[in-house]
Amino acid sequence: MSADLFREKQELTSSDANRARRALFTICEAICPQRMMLERESVEYVPVLFEAGLSRTTLIGPEIFFYLGRIYTSALWSWKRSQLNRPLERRSEYDEMVAWETSVAAVYETYLPAVVLLVKRDEGVRKRCAGVYLLSQIKEQRNDLVELLRSLFDDSLDERLKVDIIEALANLGFITGPMDETGRAVYQWIQEKMSDPSPAIRLGASLSLFPRVDGDQQKSLKREISQTVVAGHTVVEEAAWLLEGSVPWAIRREIP
Repeated sequence: MSADLFREKQELTSSDANRARRALFTICEAICPQRMMLERESVEYVPVLFEAGLSRTTLIGPEIFFYLGRIYTSALWSWKRSQLNRPLERRSEYDEMVAWETSVAAVYETYLPAVVLLVKRDEGVRKRCAGVYLLSQIKEQRNDLVELLRSLFDDSLDERLKVDIIEALANLGFITGPMDETGRAVYQWIQEKMSDPSPAIRLGASLSLFPRVDGDQQKSLKREISQTVVAGHTVVEEAAWLLEGSVPWAIRREIP
């Protein structure tokens, strides 16, 4: 481990949240500048983020998990996707990049059981919410995670966690291409939450479905959103998946 990485690792678990955030920003810039493609340093830096995020002494655990989830979706496999258009003379370079992307993916798989254990623990709801967000990005494990999250929803009393679970299930259930059996089951499950007595749960379900359905269904969802936003937005906007967003943003967003 380099001296720079060791220093930032120590800062991540600082008792000063601002110092910890500065360390996270520095590591983020080293791993994935401009949030586009992972750099070689990610192989060494991503495990450091997982260890810090899982530590009970870390003050910014939710932010770490949110970042890990975001780069898994937005940046991991960028080199692999671009291999099809690689110049012949850069073949060995691209192969090397894909090799360490594979190493980073293996890190996520290694830490997955620990994240699952964390979201099951009845403590630190903000970190649990962020852990759910992270799990929702790992679609390779979707079938197992869907069952886990549905069970967690039933066992949870905190509406913030429930709102994150609804979005996580939507993200895992709705995939590119024709809807499969898992997707249909998730869609039906979220539809059932539209009848929940809690306005926050109904609002969360509406926002999770809205960008994933067609125009006719969106019209009825808009009505539900307008009826529940006043009473439900405070809880919903505390959800981890809205860490950098809001209810208006959730309505405007587009999901590929």
